[in-house]
Amino acid sequence: MVVAVVPLKNLKLAKSRLSNILAEGERKELVLAMFDDVLVSLRASHFIDEIFIVADKYFDPVADVQLITEIKNRGYDEAIVEALKDSRINQAQAMLILPADLPLVSRDELNTLIKDQEDRSIRIAGARDQDGTNALVMKPPHLLATSFGVGSFKRHKKFAKALSVKIEEVNLPGLSFDVDTEKDLIDFVQTKSDTRTYRFLDESGIIGRLNNL
Repeated sequence: MVVAVVPLKNLKLAKSRLSNILAEGERKELVLAMFDDVLVSLRASHFIDEIFIVADKYFDPVADVQLITEIKNRGYDEAIVEALKDSRINQAQAMLILPADLPLVSRDELNTLIKDQEDRSIRIAGARDQDGTNALVMKPPHLLATSFGVGSFKRHKKFAKALSVKIEEVNLPGLSFDVDTEKDLIDFVQTKSDTRTYRFLDESGIIGRLNNL
């Protein structure tokens, strides 16, 4: 059994680095649109048996997705610690940790990331700058303590090496493309995509604003 865990930040606080170009309500809708794109791909994957969201009490439940409620949003690592308290997660064969801001991730990329993974191993997908971690698959789920944030791509590999855990890097365009900064958003809209995220940005007029920057 492979479970997917998606940590979600409080929607009012999410994507604060985009506050110079997007209002609070626009940032919230952007997060929900990207989250929806991620869920579409997770649901379509042949290898994911169950999907879990870790969020605070203000997040509304989603159909066919399990919600783990945090008392307070404290960060990705704390969300994973909370998730691992659930026996459905800690007793699974493997756990995929996937952020909600990867609007271009596809079912096929997720299948490639997960399939035929060896025991006592991790697979990791870095961000475009090879600094952050955009996806992490651990088999078993409690193989190592996560350390997301700036520099996490190198840290996760270092921790795995220290534990003599096999680590495989997976480089795929959708997995590497997270949307955190103004540049990320501008790069994203340069190519039209069949995603809810692109449709939201287009229909809301945000693409037009970005083109005039």
